[in-house]
Amino acid sequence: MVKRLMKPSVLSKSNLFLRFWIALAVVLAFGAVIRKINDFSKTPLQTTDGRTFVKAEVVEIVKDNADETGNRNGYQTVMLEILEGAHKGEKLEASSSSSYLYGTVCQVGMKVIAILSESPNEVYLSVYSFYRTPVLYVIILLFFLSIYLVGRKQGLRAIAGLVFTCFCIWYLFLPLVYQGYSPVWCAVFTCIVTTAVTIYFIWRDFRQDGLRNIGNCFGCVYLRLSVPVVLQNGENQRNECIGNRKSDLCATGDRNTDWRAASCRDSDRCFRGSNGCKHVRSFHCVGNS
Repeated sequence: MVKRLMKPSVLSKSNLFLRFWIALAVVLAFGAVIRKINDFSKTPLQTTDGRTFVKAEVVEIVKDNADETGNRNGYQTVMLEILEGAHKGEKLEASSSSSYLYGTVCQVGMKVIAILSESPNEVYLSVYSFYRTPVLYVIILLFFLSIYLVGRKQGLRAIAGLVFTCFCIWYLFLPLVYQGYSPVWCAVFTCIVTTAVTIYFIWRDFRQDGLRNIGNCFGCVYLRLSVPVVLQNGENQRNECIGNRKSDLCATGDRNTDWRAASCRDSDRCFRGSNGCKHVRSFHCVGNS
């Protein structure tokens, strides 16, 4: 009886020890892959030379842009105290637009994000938006707290899976797509990795997890392989519709006429497109075509 009680204990410890080293090896290998994938030069989409985003606090409203009815037009002129960067502690005058894209309605004590444009002779400051970081942190915290209250331990594991998924999208999927790999295959690979890890976080059963992951891999690959079939079917219907329209026009109209305009109108009717002639093939009725 003693032997039967001790044997499972010894096996469970050795099994746990093996799982730890396997998990550690997988984590190290995955980290090496992520580091290799992200080791490339990024071309900036827009140059930011001489312009930086800094956090600042409104200390004074120099000129308000509200009229007697309460409507705001034009710009506010405010005094900002820079809270970070090379100009930290300095108080500079800035403009704040009342548009929907940039600027905000400034009040004394409000923290904002400002665009600091610097040249050898002057520094220009404008308000980009209000400082949203604390609000975003509260929303994320409430979201994670709600998951924990509903799922307890399972909720914590689900949060870990969600964080890992976001990590893979940012450091695995996007870098691969940026380097020119197929976005669809990158999405399939990322989906397989994130689903496998999420399943392990939630269930922690290697045998069942293996079956679930195999099913997940087959499902992702099947979806990837079915995409060209669906697209080819749509292209065949498109060509058939344009071909039928061409035959009708050539049979009833002048064979030397360019039917591009009619083809475009037919494209809008058949495929509900909104790009006019951009994606429609033109044709000429010549001879017996």
